[in-house]
Amino acid sequence: MDTLLVRFEPIPSDVRATAPFSISNRGAQRALRVFIDEELLRPPFYLSTGGDTLNIEPRESMEFEIEFRAGAAREFRDSVDIHSDDRQDSVMVLYVEAEAFNEVGGDDGLKIHPTEFGVVGAYPNPFNQQTRITFSVEVSSMIKLAVFDVNGREVGELVNRPLEAGQHTAVWVAEGLPAGLYLTRLEVGGRVAVCMTILLK
Repeated sequence: MDTLLVRFEPIPSDVRATAPFSISNRGAQRALRVFIDEELLRPPFYLSTGGDTLNIEPRESMEFEIEFRAGAAREFRDSVDIHSDDRQDSVMVLYVEAEAFNEVGGDDGLKIHPTEFGVVGAYPNPFNQQTRITFSVEVSSMIKLAVFDVNGREVGELVNRPLEAGQHTAVWVAEGLPAGLYLTRLEVGGRVAVCMTILLK
């Protein structure tokens, strides 16, 4: 089954945002008939497709838009199945991720986006061959982000350089490694945070 990820950039909690996605019919013989049950996508995500079965002609795409209305400072995740026209078999799973933060006003009128130190997580997890590690740092610092196996052996270095304060993402390609549990270790100025990931084969 195919999967599709729509990920919003972090926004203030009192702001709305939209993100586009498309469904393509890569076949050359007949129209693709799909149905998205938009009611299964829960607030703060909103999707409108008209609620009817959609016809996508061969080698064409249909564009959609998801709206994100946070209202609170936190991370949000949801998913919804995209069905064939008989509404029985799932042909795709749509995953949605978003993050909202509270803005803090300084005396000079600048707005600061507070960030906590740590590894936010890995997506996908479990994963097959490649995953994205998201982490955040409070101040500009020298960063080391590395991956270790369960025996404590370093099997990959993802970041080893100075980075600005904020949220960052590194891609880990686990090529040539056996399936199993791995630890992603973030080290900043003597502080350490760890995230567990599972590699499948």
